[in-house]
Amino acid sequence: MLLNKFINKRYYSSLNSDKLVLGIDLGTTNSLASHIPKSLANAKTHAPTILTTTKTPSIVGFAKKNNLEGISTDLTNDKHLFNQLKENLSVFIGDQAQNQYRLNPENTFKAMKRIIGTFNENDEIFESYKNQYSNNVSLNNSVYFTLFKDSKLKVNAEIIAGFILSEIKAKALQELNMENAKVDAVITVPAYFNNLQRKATLNAADLADINCLRIINEPTAAALSFGVLKEQNKDGVYAVYDLGGGTFDISILELDGAVFEVRGTSGDLKLGGEDLDYLIRDYVLDKFLKLNDNINKNDVLNNMSFMNELLNHSEKCKIELSHKTTSEINIPFAFKNSHGDYIHFKMEIKESEIDKLAEPLVKKTIKIFKKCLKDAKIDKQSLQQILLVGGMTRMPYIRKQIIKNFISDNNSEIDFDNKLNYKINPDDSVCLGASIQAGLLTGEIKDVLLLDVNPLTLGMETYGGLMSPMLQKNCNVPIEYKEQFTTGIDNQQIVKINIYQGESKLCRDNVKLGEFVLSGIPQLPKGVPKIEVSYKLDSNGILNVTARELLTNLECNLELITTAPIENNYKKQVNSDVDVNDLSWVFENLGLWQLSFKELDLQFRQYTGTVHFSENIANEFNDLKAKFAAWETMKEDSSKDHEMVEFFAKKGGMNRLKARINKLQTDFMSELKGNKV
Repeated sequence: MLLNKFINKRYYSSLNSDKLVLGIDLGTTNSLASHIPKSLANAKTHAPTILTTTKTPSIVGFAKKNNLEGISTDLTNDKHLFNQLKENLSVFIGDQAQNQYRLNPENTFKAMKRIIGTFNENDEIFESYKNQYSNNVSLNNSVYFTLFKDSKLKVNAEIIAGFILSEIKAKALQELNMENAKVDAVITVPAYFNNLQRKATLNAADLADINCLRIINEPTAAALSFGVLKEQNKDGVYAVYDLGGGTFDISILELDGAVFEVRGTSGDLKLGGEDLDYLIRDYVLDKFLKLNDNINKNDVLNNMSFMNELLNHSEKCKIELSHKTTSEINIPFAFKNSHGDYIHFKMEIKESEIDKLAEPLVKKTIKIFKKCLKDAKIDKQSLQQILLVGGMTRMPYIRKQIIKNFISDNNSEIDFDNKLNYKINPDDSVCLGASIQAGLLTGEIKDVLLLDVNPLTLGMETYGGLMSPMLQKNCNVPIEYKEQFTTGIDNQQIVKINIYQGESKLCRDNVKLGEFVLSGIPQLPKGVPKIEVSYKLDSNGILNVTARELLTNLECNLELITTAPIENNYKKQVNSDVDVNDLSWVFENLGLWQLSFKELDLQFRQYTGTVHFSENIANEFNDLKAKFAAWETMKEDSSKDHEMVEFFAKKGGMNRLKARINKLQTDFMSELKGNKV
């Protein structure tokens, strides 16, 4: 059995009171920490232990403490902003923040994990945040929320996560009487988090003065806890179904002795228990208003305090219905009607009603689960067990649907007991697995090997806005990919590389991680320099890029310019009247001619100071430059697809562009020769 192998070969480091190593589950709804006790008395007791005092609702609130006039906000320095908030405001975290949520909702932030590391203010998830915080949203390489409307203080999801991690750290140190110790930690993230979201999580740890040893995927952490701590687990293929408060992950892992190998992973970052909370809230409110038609619906919907309280009660109702068949939402003095009289909100809801509300959400998880099995080339009959993780998996309806789709066509108790594994508290398993990973990294645990995978394809932009994959989805990490480039014009010193992450063939439908600017290339004739760019995906799932010119062995400078990415986990649908093949042809050829023009334009600018060109030449360069910029904007807008295909493919626009650039090149070279350059 794996547990016996594990315990017989486990080693523990000596007690170090100057350092505490934690496993932290940074959750959408709640966060939690665990650790491996250092005592050597009895090895079997040294499985990870949950630090019970650290369980903290993932919610942070702010109240004014000092006069905020004259305080400036530097949105380029989150550490400075974090410290400003601590110094000038009263900060409430966890239960305290929950208590002030009804009275001060605009300055109380919850479920921010759903938007950490994302930039798109127009994303559907942001709609609920905009409504919550009265559209106090600004955009500057992150989404910031303005505090108190009239102040210059702002917060983003990373800062909120930083405060939550600070609270967990403080509680852990206090519980273990290690107040002066430094803290290292392994922190969990959804398997489907992209590069930007993982970096943002590391930044949050830095704000909390936590040294993050590793970012680990939540279902992988859960599998570690099930595999290491439960000796009845056998070698074989396991699925981890992880449905938490804000995200859904599915991972397929193979257990062979003490080796945990992730075979495939997938998920949805916009699907979780919180979505069901909103559905329940809207459902019971609609029932209540139908029974009380004398109440103005808009008055209720605009009462933010009541709507938030009803949302909290809806969550409690959902939890209660995981072990009961009926529940009641009862809010005395909920709100006032138009006559100024208090209205008491009282509504009973049945388990069957919740199941119906949850049905479309659960169907999405089942579809993703099936796709993940297909990508991993695993059939459902090969699954040894399905491990249930996340509080939502307590819901009987979810368990029945998993059994129906992946285990059996009936709901027999035998199938339920043998195939569904929920022996570890679904709220704790991820956190315990994070501590096991921490033990592997610090040497407290040995002879367990974890092989994880890249959740999303990484690629670079090529001609026409198409994505050329470099590191495929589900490849093992860490991994390195090398690509050689050369220059397109003489003495070229700069190359730009746009990096994307996602599964679409069109870059615009994926997440843009940033633009790498490669400079310091030796001035040589075009095609001579050999630039090797190395893309390394580390164990945290974070991309690192280095470059070297091979002929001279010189290091080239690389700068990552992070830009607002096109966040779209649900792939854009090409307009029905546009042939995707035509669209790809337009994008590819437009990209090729744009590259030709850029090379020509670069030469034009290099000679502009020393050669007098005709006004026609200069005007043509400027006009084409403006047109390519306009076309780039159109490429990002799927509503313009039909227009682009119509113009470039069907009305000969590409042929005219080709002729125009060829003529410009001829005229340009002619004038250069005339000036005897």
